[in-house]
Amino acid sequence: MKATTQIERDIAFCIDELELTNYQIGELLRALPGITTVTLVREEKPGVEVFKIKLITQKGGPEAFESMKNNATSKYKDIYTVLVAEKTIEEK
Repeated sequence: MKATTQIERDIAFCIDELELTNYQIGELLRALPGITTVTLVREEKPGVEVFKIKLITQKGGPEAFESMKNNATSKYKDIYTVLVAEKTIEEK
């Protein structure tokens, strides 16, 4: 049996125990400072969603997403873990 990661357990908790939908999780993220759009890209498997997030900031890409990640986990107790794929950050 494959071991689950912490993010898988955390998102599963949000969906199964708190009964949050993908839309509701997206709305929580959308309400964070600097975020302009949140789009559900795909559901990897039950309890693991991939969102595309755009934000406006004067910080560099990795620093801005680290700040967003800290905001998400500190402001919303329903969001336990946020992983950022740093290689996908585009600066414009």
